[in-house]
Amino acid sequence: MLPHVRIAVDHEFAPPDAGTYFYHSHVDVNEQVDRGLYGAFIVEPSEAVAMRDGIFALDDWLLDAKGGRLPTSASGPEIAIDNALDVISEDAVEVGSDHGGHMMDDGGMMMGGMGGGGMMDHAIPDEINGRFGNVMTVNGHATGSVQPVLLSPGERFLARFLNASNAMTHELRASDGRPLAIVAVDGVLLDRPFVTDRLVLPPAKRFDVIIEAGDDGAWALEGGKGDRAIRIPVEVKGEQTTAANVPAGTTTSVPDLGGTRPDATFTVSTDRMMNASTWLVNGRAFDMKGENPTAARFPRGTWMKMRFINKSPMAHTMHVHGHFMHVISRNGQSVGVGTSEDTVVVRPMETVDVAMFADNPGDWVVHCHNLEHEEHGLMAKFKVE
Repeated sequence: MLPHVRIAVDHEFAPPDAGTYFYHSHVDVNEQVDRGLYGAFIVEPSEAVAMRDGIFALDDWLLDAKGGRLPTSASGPEIAIDNALDVISEDAVEVGSDHGGHMMDDGGMMMGGMGGGGMMDHAIPDEINGRFGNVMTVNGHATGSVQPVLLSPGERFLARFLNASNAMTHELRASDGRPLAIVAVDGVLLDRPFVTDRLVLPPAKRFDVIIEAGDDGAWALEGGKGDRAIRIPVEVKGEQTTAANVPAGTTTSVPDLGGTRPDATFTVSTDRMMNASTWLVNGRAFDMKGENPTAARFPRGTWMKMRFINKSPMAHTMHVHGHFMHVISRNGQSVGVGTSEDTVVVRPMETVDVAMFADNPGDWVVHCHNLEHEEHGLMAKFKVE
């Protein structure tokens, strides 16, 4: 038997941006992250915010009755929400919907929701499809054992939500219908809060959300149904508290790239439509153990336009390393979202254009954060030089 060896590695770096971030293994990523090899870390702003906060990592586990890990499988109902965009993006593209969230200008709460994307039938095999669990957890605790968030009347609490699931999109609402104010997306502060009645988090998505305690009472943040239910209890009691100020960021000035040709295009497909075995980007599956070509090169310090073309019947949560994206159009329709994101959903048969400021030199990757998709080829390299 080989001896057990423990290796410790120290990493030192200066984090450039405050916010909520996600770290995890990238070796056998679908297996290791699914088994819990991940975490959240918080970069505090230089000026302290007088507001209590907490991290809520949402996850799902595919287990048998004895708690053993089951093989990957998925069915239509399990991925019915897989094509849904996050609340901010969805509000911008659902034309004619009366379920929109709203930006909060003067501290007043305006409630809204969002429309959901539909699911297309497909024949993608389980092993490259995505792992969808039957046990939901918050910070490793299953529904029923999640400790309540204790708030004082009038308190504002900063809840940092992270979707750590391999493939499942999680949705949360307040049980009493109260509005929720998103103040940061993927770690980046918004210039003003986006207020909605529903949080929709695709894999790897992070929302920093202000929860208004209100008066004495108990309620919960809830999502899912039956075995897939998530419930985070909230208890409000004690002495009245003065509400802390809501943090705000600055508006990023994004140039108008709508009419320009893309600097890079990433086309997603499978090796064949039926009985597929790998995912392809620009006709090539990423080799996790070998050499891979650089799909795009960007000059440092310039705004670039990237185009994602999804030629598959599944949604893909495209995640970029080292940078942030601004969605500028979907299927040629202009989107004025204005948020900086590192994770953007591209729905089935959809084309999405994003603007990215290439300010971080080095070799990077863009990949789907459905981890079965990533592990089976849906990733590409780009270089900023």
